[in-house]
Amino acid sequence: LGQDCARASGYSRDLVIVREHPAPQGKVPTETIIKKLNDANLETYSYLSVQGDEVYIKIRADLERLMKQADAVNFKMLLDEKRTKALAEKGLPAHGIAPLALNDDPKYCSYGPYEYIYAKFDTDPDLIGLYKNATGQNHPFSTITRLKLINMIIEMPVEKAGCGIDMGKYEVDEEIIRYFPLHHPEMGKKLEKAWCAHQFPSSQPTDMFREYFGAKVGLFYVYLCHHTTWTGYLALLCIGVSVQALMDWKVDTRANESLALVV
Repeated sequence: LGQDCARASGYSRDLVIVREHPAPQGKVPTETIIKKLNDANLETYSYLSVQGDEVYIKIRADLERLMKQADAVNFKMLLDEKRTKALAEKGLPAHGIAPLALNDDPKYCSYGPYEYIYAKFDTDPDLIGLYKNATGQNHPFSTITRLKLINMIIEMPVEKAGCGIDMGKYEVDEEIIRYFPLHHPEMGKKLEKAWCAHQFPSSQPTDMFREYFGAKVGLFYVYLCHHTTWTGYLALLCIGVSVQALMDWKVDTRANESLALVV
């Protein structure tokens, strides 16, 4: 079933809920949770553990549901540079927007005028094609974007087309054992290959890392690569002090102090 989903839309299930089976007395029945998920147009696939004491509920949302949610909350998404430039130069007469030509001479800015532009998601036919496709997909919904949107759907009130489930409270109240995102082996292998290649820290695939593990972990590794790069330069400066110490077989504090002033 997961393979069928992946073939149809380029991705399989993204989240899983783990809970005891059967549900303890006084707890929300598993069927009730699944119904809430399905009523919000989320797709589920449930099965028991080998021991039969846990039930796993895998969750995904199809592209139509993801687009509807992104549009409803004005979710910010990256625009495709080439498509945005083409549309800007053409204009949108139906929306009262005249053609626009921006100077992209690199002497004014190292970034192009249409790079790194984020805009709220809109299903308008004139706008829906502007968003940049996720890596390896023919749509803009990357793994991390799908996780964010699905989590929003699960926790949004029922009157706003959500499930009305507070997963944090469910964990605290021990309604569920765990709630976590699923790994995607194919994407994980691509990241591993890119990450483990022989390269300088500043050339690491931090964008891929962010897309797979999220912005917080990605930002940590950006800092780590930055820190490692500059401590490498500092290490080169320290070679002279190390050589001097080995030659004299003593540590000259004046050399260390001078190096500290330079740094």
